Amino acid sequence: MAANVSLIVNRALLDPNFESYRLSLDPIPTYSVQLQEGVDEVELSEDLYTRDHVRVYGMRNHLVADPWDATSVYYVDRAGRVQRVRVALDTYLGTPVPVFRLAREVAGSPGRVSTSMHFLSEERAALCDGAGTLLVLHTGARAVETDAAWEVVYSGAVSTPSLVVDGLQRAGAAGSVLELLLLRVERDPAPSSKSGFHSALEWLTLEPDEGVVGPARFSVSRRRELAGPSAPFYVALEPWGAGIVVAADRALRVTSDSARPVAEEEEQVEVKEEEEEKEEEEEEKELGVDDVKAPPYQWQQTSEDVTVTFDLPEDTPKGDVEVTVTPERLEVGVKGGATLLRGELAGRADPEGSAWTWSPGRLELTLMKAEPSGDWAELLAGGVGGANGANGATQGDDFERRPVEQVAYNPQQLEECDAAPEEMATLCRIDGDSHARTYTVNLGGHQFLFTAQLAAGDMPGLCLRHDVDALLWRPRPQDDARPWEHLDTFNALGYVQASKQERKFLACAPGRAFAALCECSRRVFLYRQPAASPGTQLRKRSRDGRPGDGRVARQQVATLEAAGSEPFLGFVVTDERVFLLTQSKLLALRVTETAHG
Repeated sequence: MAANVSLIVNRALLDPNFESYRLSLDPIPTYSVQLQEGVDEVELSEDLYTRDHVRVYGMRNHLVADPWDATSVYYVDRAGRVQRVRVALDTYLGTPVPVFRLAREVAGSPGRVSTSMHFLSEERAALCDGAGTLLVLHTGARAVETDAAWEVVYSGAVSTPSLVVDGLQRAGAAGSVLELLLLRVERDPAPSSKSGFHSALEWLTLEPDEGVVGPARFSVSRRRELAGPSAPFYVALEPWGAGIVVAADRALRVTSDSARPVAEEEEQVEVKEEEEEKEEEEEEKELGVDDVKAPPYQWQQTSEDVTVTFDLPEDTPKGDVEVTVTPERLEVGVKGGATLLRGELAGRADPEGSAWTWSPGRLELTLMKAEPSGDWAELLAGGVGGANGANGATQGDDFERRPVEQVAYNPQQLEECDAAPEEMATLCRIDGDSHARTYTVNLGGHQFLFTAQLAAGDMPGLCLRHDVDALLWRPRPQDDARPWEHLDTFNALGYVQASKQERKFLACAPGRAFAALCECSRRVFLYRQPAASPGTQLRKRSRDGRPGDGRVARQQVATLEAAGSEPFLGFVVTDERVFLLTQSKLLALRVTETAHG
């Protein structure tokens, strides 16, 4: 049975004094280089029409970052050549240099998708040609050997169309072991499939061949496959290859394992869970949406108690309200009607000190905390529903934080772009040997924003929207009790990015000094973190002209005329630069901060 884990927000990383972004007119140095050959961009065929096809293949980032060398980026051109572009000087890009070429012509292959590449270590990379071939390449020490020829150390057939989405190199008994994850969307023959497609993850383990002179050659020693009704938006291998972490709208499950066949009882458990989900869906259809969806509620807290407010139908009598509070659990409902709230509390409550009050159309519940002064990161374990009134959104980019005593969340002020995903996404760890989910995090209400490679060789971070902010979470695979850490907060980025209807890519610098967003073409937005030094902070002035208490951060906008009307195909953010790829050019923005007086 998978443990239910919560994402614990670090309140110290939330800035109650942050008020807005202010447009800065500081120039951003921009330079570019002409590409010798166009980018290998494959358009989706008409029969690949689902949302997952667009998510997996249609929104590909064709520019590849090297976590071990921040001065170089890579792309694959139409001739099948892997091109490397290196920063030659502070404001100068070198011309593209081919470092590898695919051995066969793949452009006309049926069902082909774009090539994909992922760096496994300082000296190895994995490349999938989009036409059924997976390659592992020995690249040499890329950071110092700029002219080294890349050498194939593994070549094998994979299902088409596949993309390499993650990979790593780890120590094994006989040398370095490689772990690779390939993602594809394929047809699902099951009659129960709504779209006719499902997503599949192929997990390959490669071990070195014995007696090889020179760079090690590899062979597949283990092959595992996972499948699910929706494509994952986060996939990561654990550093030692014992499990994978997957986030998707609907959970994936292991369907095959060459080293340990999936046990029949495991399949039965999975089937039972799927049947229960279907029964719940059918029950919802029979009852009607209004009968099963809880009315919206808001909650806020002090050091001693938690207040939960519900909206009720005006004709709900007081005698029909049912409230049950235990130290670990809360259940609120209306007799003969809907359950308003039910689940495990995120903290312990004192039932004796708790009470509720009723007025027409409104129910207010006060939960006394069993442990005063301990902040609850959420009301229910798993972050199910509800709005925290301590940190809400108001209209406009120049919004203001409100004190805890005021309920800041107001559904009347939300726009269509602020709507939470309809499906309840989950984040879970799947063990590579037992095939079981060891923990599950409910991501309901927290929109996925982007992933972030914070350090070479580490699992990528995950950025989610929490109210108006964007919270960056770092995996802690060694900690079973608390596998995710709230690492940083990008103030108001969740709200701001939702208003950018033309946005295509969103990312942050590995050092987390800023986040960057690019539209489909021409424009790039930079959102700086508030300055750490009091002497350099921007502060909003009050109406009488004196400095106020609220902090503002700088927003910069770059309009790239050099890109013309060509859409952006790739986007890479480093601590010093933002790289953008079009069909004919690679552009770089020098974004390193200089001192401000």
